[in-house]
Amino acid sequence: MSRIVYGILCHNSAEYVQEQYKLMYAPDTQFIYHADEKSPANLKDYLNQLALRNPNVSVVSSILCSWAGFSLTKVMLQIIEAATELEDWDHLIFLSEQHLPLQSHEYISDAVKLNHNYLEAHPYRTFWEQGKIDIHNRSAQLYRELPGVGAFGTISNDPGDVFFDRLRHGSQWMTLCRATCLQLVAAEGKYDLKFFENSILSDENAIQSWATQLKNDSVTNINQIVTFVADPSRGGSKDMTFDEDLFFVARDTGRLFIRKRMATIPPRMTAYFDQIFPISQRPPSIALRTPPPAFNQPLAAQSLVRCMNEQTAAMNCELVPMRRNANTPNLFCKIHHADIKPPFNIYIVSQDLFHFKVLTVLNEPFKGFGDMTVGGYRASVVRARLNEISFHREIHLAPDYDFGFYTMKELSDLTGLIDLIKLHVSRTAALTVI
Repeated sequence: MSRIVYGILCHNSAEYVQEQYKLMYAPDTQFIYHADEKSPANLKDYLNQLALRNPNVSVVSSILCSWAGFSLTKVMLQIIEAATELEDWDHLIFLSEQHLPLQSHEYISDAVKLNHNYLEAHPYRTFWEQGKIDIHNRSAQLYRELPGVGAFGTISNDPGDVFFDRLRHGSQWMTLCRATCLQLVAAEGKYDLKFFENSILSDENAIQSWATQLKNDSVTNINQIVTFVADPSRGGSKDMTFDEDLFFVARDTGRLFIRKRMATIPPRMTAYFDQIFPISQRPPSIALRTPPPAFNQPLAAQSLVRCMNEQTAAMNCELVPMRRNANTPNLFCKIHHADIKPPFNIYIVSQDLFHFKVLTVLNEPFKGFGDMTVGGYRASVVRARLNEISFHREIHLAPDYDFGFYTMKELSDLTGLIDLIKLHVSRTAALTVI
C-alpha cells in the first residue's frame, strides 16, 4: 500500500476544501495546501486553522497565481519541495479544491504502485497537426506574466529543435513518487527552465517534460492520470461540471478522483460517501469565519478608475469597467474614445493595482496561432482568461521593452500610466484593417 501526500491547490471555496478534507482524511495521509493569494480571506483562515489543529496538514506560502502563467508551476514546485521535507510517504497526488474522491482510502492506496508516476506526458512530436501548432505557440514567443491575471506575449521566440524533442504535454493533475520528487528538487529546474518561465500554460508542460528526462531505473512512468477530468473531450458536460450519473460512470472506470465538482453533493453520492468514508471516522468540522480583508481591492479599483477618468477627460477618454464574472480581475476596463472604432479596442487590466497592462486588441474571429501584421505592428493571439479578448489579437504598439506593461512607481502618481494610455489611443486611432 502507498502512503499518500495530497498537494491541493485552492483558490475560492473554504466549504469545498473542508468537505474534501473530511472525506479524504486518514491518520496516515498528509496534506499540503496552497491558497492563491487572491483567494477569499475565509479560505486562508480555514487552512491556517486546519494546519494548527492537525499535524498531518501544512500550508505553503501564498503566490498570486495567474491562469496560464508560470506562477502555477512555481506553486507545484513549491509543494513538491515541501513534500520532500516530510517523512513516511510514497506518492504525491496533485488535486484542486474542485476534486472529489471516487474510491475509498484503501482502494486509492492500493491503486498507485510504489515507484510509479502517473502523469500524462505525451511527446510534442507525436501530436496531430492542430494540437502541435497549439502547443508550439505556447513557447513561440516570450510571455510575461501580469500577476493574478495571465501571461501576455512580447517578442517572438524559437526555443529550437532540442527543446521540442524534449517537450511533453499533459494534465497538471499528476501523481509523482517520492524518488521523482527528490530528483526534481535536486535538479532545481535545470531542464529548460528558462523556456518554461517565459511560456504559457507551463503547468501542462514543464514538470511533465522534466519528469520524463530523469534517469532512474527503479521508477516507471505510466502515461495516465488518476483523475477523471469531466470536460467535453473526456466524457463530461460542456461547462466542465459533472452530474450524479457521470460520477458513478467515472468510478467504474477505476479512476481515483473526479473534477470539477458540483456545488451541492446529491443524495446518491452522499450515501456512497457515507459508505466508503464512514461519518464516525471523519474529523470534526471547523467553524468557517470571514475575517475582514486587510485591503478592499475591488473598492480601491473603483477609486483608481475614477482618478484615471479625471486625468483622461481632457483627451476625451473614458475607462468603462467590463462586466464582472468569475474570472474578472479587480480592474478590467475598456477605454472609450471617439476615434477608436471596431474592430479595434483598448483595454487596461490589473489584479493587484500595482502591475498593469494596457493592450490594443483586434477583435476578430480566431484565425490560427501564427503572428500577423496590422498597420506595420506585430499582432499575436491573446491567451488569457478574459472573455472579451481571449483568442483575439493583441497589436504590440508600445515602443519599448515593456510591451504595454506598467508598474506603478508611486500610488499617488498616475502620470506614467496615463501616458501609456495616451500612446495606445493615438496609435490605435491611426490603425486601419486591410
